[in-house]
Amino acid sequence: MPESAQDLPNKSNDHSVTTDEMPTTSDSTFPGRILRAAREELNYSIEQVAQELHLRPSVVLAMEEEKYEEFSSDVFLKGYFRSYCRLVNLHEERMVDLLESQLQGLKKDIDDAVHLIKKEEQVKKQKKAFLGFLLVTLIVGLFSFLITLFYPKDETAVQIESSLETLSVPTGSAVASAENKALKKAKLVDTDKISPRMVNALVGVSGHTDTAIKDKPVREATLDQTVISEPDKENHEKDLAVNFSIFEAVFTGDCWFKLTDGNQKTVFAALKREGDRISYSGLTPFKVILGDAAKALLTFDGESVNLKSYTANNGRAQFTLNKG
Repeated sequence: MPESAQDLPNKSNDHSVTTDEMPTTSDSTFPGRILRAAREELNYSIEQVAQELHLRPSVVLAMEEEKYEEFSSDVFLKGYFRSYCRLVNLHEERMVDLLESQLQGLKKDIDDAVHLIKKEEQVKKQKKAFLGFLLVTLIVGLFSFLITLFYPKDETAVQIESSLETLSVPTGSAVASAENKALKKAKLVDTDKISPRMVNALVGVSGHTDTAIKDKPVREATLDQTVISEPDKENHEKDLAVNFSIFEAVFTGDCWFKLTDGNQKTVFAALKREGDRISYSGLTPFKVILGDAAKALLTFDGESVNLKSYTANNGRAQFTLNKG
């Protein structure tokens, strides 16, 4: 028949477990097993211990099975543990020291496991980064190879580079002859594709260039502009003046309007309303589009423009204005 809680003190006096009588086997390193052994030595049941300590039986069982994760904190665990040790007549301090050693070992194992997991994750990230870098490198290399395969180096540039490598600056009486040969080479290539440095190298520009060669008009071309002589500039300005015109428009109602000048630049492109006026001067020819020609009055170089011949049945007009 199970013993009552009132009988526990008397029984503990008859079967006390001193410090010297603690188990000396391998169980001595496990405080939970020591508690169980002491309880069984006194013939106490888990329910009796729980009732005496005012704990749930599951808490007593957790201490014996060393399931410390079921306790909310180490403070509560150590408090229950001391009470249990006093109940079964075990040395509290030695048992608590043994418990702390076990808890530290468990904590170290947990920390080592967390560190190992973090290290494995870091290694995985490094592998992913390396594979990504390798993939990008392969893609760039393949792309470069395809460009080289389908877009080989321009033969003209190769010829120019070869000429630059073999070209030497002549001295004395051979200057004029060498420069004439270089000029012939320059005529064989498209100067729009080479830089001024290459052109100068081909034509032999240097401090020893002969005066007669310097006086020759040489037309050099760069990537973005062409050097024009003074006569050419004057002719160009005259052409601009000849093709320069004034365009004016007055709108009496809603009308879509678009104007493009001689440089193919769209000057206006918008919906005009009653009372809107436009005055523009620029290079001809002017290309004009009117959504409703009946709502527009146009003048070109001061003369009225007859829109009837340009107007379609739907009222739309599209035409070009030019001098002459």
